[in-house]
This record gives sequence, structure tokens and C-alpha cells, in this order.
Amino acid sequence: MTVNDISNRKTAIFSLKPVHEQMNVSDRYRALGNNTGNIVFDTALSELIDADRVYWDTPPDVLAQYDSFITTSYIWIRQNTPIPGILEPAGDRPLIPMSVGLQANDYDPGFQIHPEVVADLKKIEERCTIGCRGEYTAEILNRHGIRDLMVIGCPSVYAGIESGTPVRSLPSCKPQHAVSNFSTFWRKLKEHEARFLKYLAENRFSFIEQTAGELKEADWPGGTDSFRQVSRWLAGKKVFFTYSEWQEEIRKYDFSMGYRFHGNVMAVNNGIPALFFYADSRVRELCEFFRFPMIAAREFTDDRPVAYWYEKSDYSEFNRRLPEKKRIFEEFCRKNGLRRK
Repeated sequence: MTVNDISNRKTAIFSLKPVHEQMNVSDRYRALGNNTGNIVFDTALSELIDADRVYWDTPPDVLAQYDSFITTSYIWIRQNTPIPGILEPAGDRPLIPMSVGLQANDYDPGFQIHPEVVADLKKIEERCTIGCRGEYTAEILNRHGIRDLMVIGCPSVYAGIESGTPVRSLPSCKPQHAVSNFSTFWRKLKEHEARFLKYLAENRFSFIEQTAGELKEADWPGGTDSFRQVSRWLAGKKVFFTYSEWQEEIRKYDFSMGYRFHGNVMAVNNGIPALFFYADSRVRELCEFFRFPMIAAREFTDDRPVAYWYEKSDYSEFNRRLPEKKRIFEEFCRKNGLRRK
């Protein structure tokens, strides 16, 4: 492809629907795919790539004006589970997947991708290079015969890298204003998860929620007193449905930790150190790729001061590799004929 070809190429991003003040909370969550963390990578793509926003229900005659499309529909591939209807809107034009990732509890070498998903990804790679979240996903895709791919991590992180803001170094003291995040409340909590939430409440962390689930006493493995303590603390949670409001809030803190990848990325992109807790392959491989400080969620212990976790958030290696990561994303865009902003 020549430079002239790229300059004349029109690209569209299949994006989240806009959130309006007139919407109720349920509709806002639904517009953001039931997870506010989605606005982080959705916003990042628009900041990084010269492309228009379209939606899955955009009329075909409007989509017809574009030469290629970007999708994030493969960021959550479950074992032996189909993902229907992704190729149809693009027709025979390139559909470029960003951050393809497998959803597994650990690095399972026997992970089986549904045959329909394999077939779709093979069709996709005939027209573009596929962007993977991490090395584990790339290895499994290769075993399924999908070869034209690059490990690029998540575009949400490149928005911060593009700004040139390094994560600030740690002073040897306890953070003054710490913020936290956690997984979705949809099942009975494990013991280490309950300990983590109780620790956050006792140490007066702020809490930013990303989903609509509520903690129920039936799902709490501790006693009634600790459940009430955590419930009172969670009552002060904050939720943001726009990137700008979330960013304004996150800048008030000097440390973040928790299970949510994009919750912590919001901190990192604003120069604030974050400690990532991983409980599955998706978060783990992203952290390994970007060299984020991380621990396995089950390794958390509540007998350490906040300063201990703060000091584990060393970003010297992450900061050192910023130019390298930037080059990787630029090469991915070049291979796919995407214009950078």
C-alpha cells in the first residue's frame, strides 16, 4: 500500500453509543456495554486513530463510504463460545480487531476457540493484521491456524503513552489519597476477595465502580458485622459515565489498586502509580506486556500497611519501555493502513 492509498482511505471505528444526561442509570450502563471501563479504550481509539465513529446499527448506506473498520468485539473470547454477527457490517472490507483476548482463569494451553470464531478470524486476517492483547492469546491463535497477528496490548494504554506522561516515582511514604476498584458483584465472593474489600474499607480507600452489580449478604463469606462495614463503605462509591468526569476525579489521587484493568489504566494514564490485581489471563497478559506492577489476586494479604502495596508499584520498567511500546503500536497502524492523529 502506498502513502497516497493510506491518505485517501476512510476508516470507521465501531464505537459505544453516546451517553446523555437524559438517560437513566440503567440505560447509561447499557450504552457502555454494562461496564464503564469500556469508555477508556473507546475514547483512546478516537484519540489515536484518524477515523469516524459508527455503530452496529449504522445504516448500510452510511457504512458503504468507508474502506476499513476497527472493532473491539474480540476482546473477550470465551472458550467454545461463538461471537455472531461481527463480519456482516464490514462486507468484504478490512475489519481490524484491536486487542483480541481470551477469557481464561489461567494460561490454559488447551483453550479451545469456537470453530465459528476461528473461521471468522481467518477471514479477517486475509485483509489485515490482527492485534492481540498478549503473548498467551497470540500463542493460542497460532495453534488454531491464525498467523497474521501482532501483540499490541490495549489501545487504552497507548493514549497515555502518546501524551508522554511517565508514571511518577514513588516517595517512601504512605499515599495520602488512594482509590480502588473491584470486580463485578454477581456471585459469592471468595475469602481473599472479601478480605480485600474489608481492607479497603478499613483503610478508607475511595472506590470507583464500573458495573451495576450490588454486594449481597448472601454472597459475603464473612460475618454480618464485616458485611455491614463493607456495605456502608460501598455506599460512598463513585461511578462515571464520561471519560472527562472520570479523568477529573482520578487526578485527585496518588495511588490506585484493584482488579479493574481500565480503572487502573485511568490512573496510569494520568501519571499515578497503580497496582494491578489479576485473577484471569486477560489482565495478566496485558500487565506482562506493558510491564505493569501486578500481583495475583489470591496472594493479597490484609496484614500489610497500605505503604507496602504502594511500594510494590514500581513503574521504572514501564517508563523505560514507553518508546518501544509506542513503536509497536505505530507499526501495527502502518501494517493496517491506519492514519494516526
